[in-house]
This record gives sequence, structure tokens and C-alpha cells, in this order.
Amino acid sequence: MKVFRVISMFFALFAFVLLVFDLVHEWVAHARFKIGTVEEWCSFMSTTGTSQFKIVLQNLFSFSFANTVMHAPMPVFLLGLSVIFYILYRMTAFLQGDKRAARI
Repeated sequence: MKVFRVISMFFALFAFVLLVFDLVHEWVAHARFKIGTVEEWCSFMSTTGTSQFKIVLQNLFSFSFANTVMHAPMPVFLLGLSVIFYILYRMTAFLQGDKRAARI
């Protein structure tokens, strides 16, 4: 399904945009080099976003994995999602018999 490829490209582009935004904003506004974590971005988007996202991660995975993800840089997290969706795209293309899309 090509939707997985589109989603993968969206997350990769979003990760790049967030990385550039973090670098430029922190350098211009605060004169430091810092990339925001998932926890910082969730709290930036919503006041209860951090706790809700952490609970979802704890329900899907383990407590330690949820803490690891919450302290990871946001662009790395988004690139991880991009890779997951790209692998899903490759797997579905292979299962559908598309030999060009299934090549590595």
C-alpha cells in the first residue's frame, strides 16, 4: 500500500523540519545548542499531552521503554516512525507481488 510510503515520507520530512526548527530557535533565542525531547514537545502541544502519551506507551510496551522514548530527541523518534512505516510499505509491496517495490 502506497499510503505507508506517503506516511513514511511525511514523518521523515516532519523530523527534518523539527530538527531545523529546534536548532534555529535554540541558537537564535537562547544562544545554545539543544534538541527537544519527546516529553518537551508533548508538553508544548498540550498540558496533558505528556501524561497521556506516556500512558499509551506504557500500555503498548513496558514502563522502561516508555521512559526511554519520552527522553529521546523528537527528530529521532519521528525518524523511527518513518522507518517502521517504510518497512510496512516494503512488506505489503512484497506480499502483493510488486517486484520493483520489494527490492532492497
